[in-house]
Amino acid sequence: MKIRTVRLQNLNSLKGEWHIDFTAPPLADTNLFAITGPTGAGKSTILDAICLALYHQTPRLKQLSQSSNELMSRHTSECLAEVEFEVRGEVYRAFWSQRRSRGAVDGNLQAAKVELARADGQILTDKSNEKLKLTEQLTGLDFGRFTKSMLLAQGGFAAFLNAPANERAELLEELTGTEIYGQLSVAVYERTKEEKAALELLQAKLSGVQLLDAGRRAELTAKAEQLSTEQQQLQQQQQALLPLVRWREQLQQAENRQQRAMAQQQQVQAEQQRQHSALDKLQRFEQHSPLLNQYQQLQQHRELTSAAQQSYQQQQQNLIQQQQQLQRQIAAGLTASQQQERVARQQQQQLFEEGQQLQQQLQGDNSDLPELQQQEEHQRQHLELLQQLIQLQQQQERLEQQNQGWQQQLEDLTPELQQQELQVQQLRQRYRELDSQSQDKQKLLQQERLILQLAGHRARLQPGDACPLCGSEQHPAIEHYQQLEQSQTEQQWQQLQHEQQLVLEQGKAAAEQKAALQARTDQLRQQLAHQQQEQVQLKQQWQQLILQLSAQWQSQLPQGLIALQQQLQQQLKHTLAQRALLQQWQQNQHQLALQQKDLQQLQHQLQFWQQQARTWQVEADVGSTQPSADLAGLQQQVQQHSAALQKQLGQQEQSARQLQQWQQQLEQQQQLWQQQLSSAAFQSEAAFLAILLSPQQVAELSQLKQQLQQQAIAAEAECLHARQQLQQLQAQQLTGLDLPQLTAQQQQLQQQMLELVATLASLQQQLDADRQQQQQQQQLAMAIEQQQQQLISWQQLNSLIGSSDGARFRRFAQGLTLQQLVQLANAQLQRLHSRYQLKRKADAELDLVVVDSWQADAERDTKTLSGGESFLVSLALALALSDLVSSKTRIDSLFLDEGFGTLDPDTLDSALAALDQLNASGKQIGVISHVEALKERIAVQIRLEKQQGLGYSTLKVY
Repeated sequence: MKIRTVRLQNLNSLKGEWHIDFTAPPLADTNLFAITGPTGAGKSTILDAICLALYHQTPRLKQLSQSSNELMSRHTSECLAEVEFEVRGEVYRAFWSQRRSRGAVDGNLQAAKVELARADGQILTDKSNEKLKLTEQLTGLDFGRFTKSMLLAQGGFAAFLNAPANERAELLEELTGTEIYGQLSVAVYERTKEEKAALELLQAKLSGVQLLDAGRRAELTAKAEQLSTEQQQLQQQQQALLPLVRWREQLQQAENRQQRAMAQQQQVQAEQQRQHSALDKLQRFEQHSPLLNQYQQLQQHRELTSAAQQSYQQQQQNLIQQQQQLQRQIAAGLTASQQQERVARQQQQQLFEEGQQLQQQLQGDNSDLPELQQQEEHQRQHLELLQQLIQLQQQQERLEQQNQGWQQQLEDLTPELQQQELQVQQLRQRYRELDSQSQDKQKLLQQERLILQLAGHRARLQPGDACPLCGSEQHPAIEHYQQLEQSQTEQQWQQLQHEQQLVLEQGKAAAEQKAALQARTDQLRQQLAHQQQEQVQLKQQWQQLILQLSAQWQSQLPQGLIALQQQLQQQLKHTLAQRALLQQWQQNQHQLALQQKDLQQLQHQLQFWQQQARTWQVEADVGSTQPSADLAGLQQQVQQHSAALQKQLGQQEQSARQLQQWQQQLEQQQQLWQQQLSSAAFQSEAAFLAILLSPQQVAELSQLKQQLQQQAIAAEAECLHARQQLQQLQAQQLTGLDLPQLTAQQQQLQQQMLELVATLASLQQQLDADRQQQQQQQQLAMAIEQQQQQLISWQQLNSLIGSSDGARFRRFAQGLTLQQLVQLANAQLQRLHSRYQLKRKADAELDLVVVDSWQADAERDTKTLSGGESFLVSLALALALSDLVSSKTRIDSLFLDEGFGTLDPDTLDSALAALDQLNASGKQIGVISHVEALKERIAVQIRLEKQQGLGYSTLKVY
C-alpha cells in the first residue's frame, strides 16, 4: 500500500484547503522526506487527515461523530480529508467530510459524508460501514494494523518495549491478531466439559430406563390375544344384526313415502278444483279467438277514419291562418319599407353633419394614421417591458419570503432531527440490554427444564444412599431443585421477549421518523438551492429588460416602476384617442357612401310592397310597424307563403275525397261485424269484449293448466312406486322384531365392543411402551459408547492446549510471535546501531533483555537504556512490528512521528543512515520532527509555518 496524494481542509491549525502530491516533484524524486515545523504547527495533523480519510478516526481523537468534532478548525463551518492510495497496482480514492448546518460557524454538526472510488471515478460505496469494510478488504489493514505498520504515531514507539509481560501479551494480541489462540484454548476446555456432561446425562438416562420382567410380559401378551378373539366374535354378531336393522328402516321409509304420495295427490286434486273457473275462462277465450282478428281490423279502420277526418279539419284551419298571416306580412312589409326610407334619409343627413364636425376636429392635428400606429406600437412595447419588470420585482420579493420561511423550517428541523437520532441510539442500546437479559433468562430456563426432567430420579434419592450418577451419599441440592418454579422463569423470559419486541417496534418507528425528517431536511436544502438559482436567473432577466428600454425611460427609472407605468399609460391613452378620431372620420365617409346605395335599394323595395298591397287589397298601418323589420327576408317569406297557400288548396280537395272513401268502407265493415257477432251468440260487442284476455293472462293460465296436469301425473306415479316398494319389502319378512328392539341389541353390542377395545388398547400400550424402552436402552448404550470415544479425543486435546482462561495456548502462540518479532527487530537494529541486540529471557516467555555487544554481550534490562538508546531500540521494534503486521500487504509508505531530538549527533547520523538504507528498499519514508540537524540532513521537506498571532499555519513543499 502506498499513499499517493493527501488533500485536507480546515483541520486543526491548517485552515483552508491544502494538497500534498507524493507523485509529483520534489516528493516523487526521493523516498525520504521530512515534515518539519514548530510545536503545534500541525505536523501530526497531516497523519490525522490520512487516518480520517481512510478509517474516519485518528490515533489522538479516535472516531469522530455528529455530536463531536474537535479536528475542525475554529471559526469554520466545514472540513474534509481525502487520500489517494495505491494497492497492488490499483489506485483508489478515500474521502471524508463534515459540515455545519446553514454553513454557519455556530451551526449544528451534520452527518459525515464518505466515499470510496476508483481512480477513473467509479464510486464503490458512499456508506460509512461499507466503506470501512471495503477499505480493510482492499488494503488488508484495519485501523489498528494501519497505525502500527504505516503510521507510527507519537508515544507508540516505546509502549511495547517497556510494557510488563502481561501487557506485552495483550499488545501482541492486538497487533498480530493472536487472540484467536486464547479463544481456541477456552473453546477446547468448554467443549470437553460439555462432552463430559453429555456422557453423564446419557448414563443417567440409561439408569432410569425400566423394563417389564419376562413373566409379566407373557401374561400381558396372552391376555391381549384372548381379547382379540372376543373382539372378532362381537364384530361377527354386529355384521349379522346390521341387515335386519337396515330392512326395518327401509320398511318404515316405504310406509312414510306412500303416505306422502297420497297426501300430495289429494293436494293436486284440490288445486285443480280451486282453479276450475280460471281454466274455464281460458277455454272460452281459445274457442272464440278467430273473432279477435276481425275485431282488431275493425278497430284499425275506425282509427284511420278518425285520423283522416281530424287531418281534413286541421288543413282547413291552417289554410285560413296562412291567408291571414300573408296579409299581415304584406302590410308589415309596406309599412316597414316606408319607415326605413324615412330613417335612411335622416341617417344620411346625420352622417353628413358628423363628418363636418370630425373634419373640424382633425384640422389642428397633422399626424397621419401610420405615424400614430407606429407611436402606439412603441408605447405598448415599453409598457409591456415595464409590466415584466414589475412582475420580476414581485417574483424576487416572493422568492425572498419563501427563502426565509424555508430557512426557518430548516433551523426548526435540525434540533428535532438530532433529538430523533439520540432517541434511536437510546432504543438501540435498550434493545441490546434486553437481548442480553433475554439470553441469560433463556439459558436459565433451559437449565431448569433439564433439572425438572430428572425430577423422577431425584424423588428416588434417599439420605445415606449412593447416587447412581455421581456416587455421593449426600444430596444437598434436592430441596433447592424442588423449589424451582419453571413457570416464573418462563414468564420472566416471555416478558423480556415482549418488551424487546416493543422496543424493536419503537426503534423502527423512530428510525422511520428520523428518515422522514432527514428527507424533509434534504428537500428544504434542495429547494433553497433551486430558489437561489432562480433568483440569479431573475436578476439576469432584469438586466436584459433594462437594456431593451430606451434611454429616455432608463433615465426615469429612479422615479419608480409604478410611476413610469402610469405615465406611459397616459401617453398611450392620448395616442389611442387621436388614432380613434382619425379612424372614425374615415369610417364616417365610407358609411355615407354606403348609405346612399342603401337608400336606392329601399326605394325599389317600396315599389314592390305597393304592388303586393294592391294585389291583396291591404291597407298599411304605419304606426304599428317597427322600422327595423327585415324587408328582404319578409319579401322572400311572402313569396314562399303564396306558393305554399296554392299547394295546400290542392291538398285540401284531395283529403276531402279520401275521407269520403274511408267513411263508406267503415260502414260496410260495421255491418259485417254485427253479422259475425250474432252468429257467435253474442248479444253485443261488450259481451265479446268481456271474454277477452291479455297475452300475459293467456300465458299465465296456460302455464297453470300445464303445471296442474304435470303435478297430477307425477303424484299418480309416485303413489304407484311407493305401493310397489312397500309390497316388495313386506314380502321379505326377515325378522319378527321391531326397529326399537333391534336398535337396543345393536347398542348393547357397541358398548361391549368399546369396553373390549379400551382394555385391549391399555394392554397394547403397556407392551408397546416396554418395546420402546428396550429400543431406547439399546440406543442409549450405543450413544454412551460413541460419547465415551468422543470424550477421550477431546480430553487428549484439552490436556495439550485447553484451559479455562485460554492462557495455555495463548502464551505458546505469543512466544512464537515474539520470537519472530525479535528477529525482525534485530535486523533493523543492525542497520540502525550495531551495538545492541534484543533477546528473550530464558526463564520468561514474554520478557525482553538488551544484549550490549560493546560490553562482551552483557544482558541489560530494557529499562536501563538511556533516552537515545531507548528510541533506537523502540524504532527497531516499531519497524519490525510494521513488517510483522503487514505480512499480507506490501507497505510502500511509512510515516514516523517520534522524538528524534533525544539522539546525539552521532546516533542521529546512524539512525538517518539506517533510514537511508530502508529507503533504498523502495519505501517512501516521512519523518516528522523539529530537530535542526535532521532538517539539514533531509533535503526534501514539507514545512509548516505558523502565522503570527492568528493560530493558523501554512504548508509548503521544498
